[in-house]
Amino acid sequence: MPGETTGPYEHAFTEAAEHLRALADVMARYPRFDSPAKAMATREARDDSFDDLWGRPTFELLHEPAVRVSVVVDHLRALAAATDAPGVIVSIATLVRPALESLGALNYLYDPAIATRERVRRRYNARLASLREQWAIAASVGDSRMSAAATAEVEAKIDEIGESAQRHGYQYVESKSRFAGQIGARYLDSRPPTDAQLVSALFAEGEAVGLGRLVHRMTSAVIHGQAHALLPYLQHVRDSDEEGVVEAAVGIDLRWFAILTGSVVISSNSVQHRLIQHFGWSQGPWDLVAQPAIIDWREWLAVS
Repeated sequence: MPGETTGPYEHAFTEAAEHLRALADVMARYPRFDSPAKAMATREARDDSFDDLWGRPTFELLHEPAVRVSVVVDHLRALAAATDAPGVIVSIATLVRPALESLGALNYLYDPAIATRERVRRRYNARLASLREQWAIAASVGDSRMSAAATAEVEAKIDEIGESAQRHGYQYVESKSRFAGQIGARYLDSRPPTDAQLVSALFAEGEAVGLGRLVHRMTSAVIHGQAHALLPYLQHVRDSDEEGVVEAAVGIDLRWFAILTGSVVISSNSVQHRLIQHFGWSQGPWDLVAQPAIIDWREWLAVS
């Protein structure tokens, strides 16, 4: 258990873990549902005009959430386990970050304000970024012959996307890398947003504006092992017997815990609503679980 509370919030961490598990369970069920004929997702999937060497974009967009949602579900369950586990404190931040990045990608990809052509572009920009990372991993393999074969396979996939994109009227851009032996960014029309921008966009309006920037920076500090990352976790700070040295316990209070985990809960709710709208799924099962969780997190966030 990451923290101890008394009074009205004595069982807050236990309740939080239960909420996180319940959210994971209901979220995991949604990608299995069929989309009704009138749903935007179904209408887009019937449009095969983008099919080419790069694949079947609209068909793939129909199934894209299954993979990305599974990552969020996994991290919600991990957050629940970490919340229940004794002595697990700082690493909660490392579970928050990938959940937010997966949610940010879904939020961007299934924006209701964009047309199919833009959704295809965004999907293949994400694919190109992923392939670029795959290339870098393959190039790091010690065996030169294995590395050459692996990088050539990735390059062929990148070329297929580039050729297909140009046939469909997109501008395919190849930038140069600043580093020797690496390939630069590849994208269609314009550079995609950064991970930080995608996370910030999860909280672009409403009561939680700015939460994405805060959590992205603080989780970055933990992930990169920076000294200031520990500041929110230092408790009961006092002078020690040695001059110039202080003693402190490492823990997490309810409000900081609520900020970190609440960023995932709040954005899971908004992104799930976006997916429900796009795929025509029923909102009832989600709201039945999510609304009580949102109410609790709002109360915990208000704790001073």
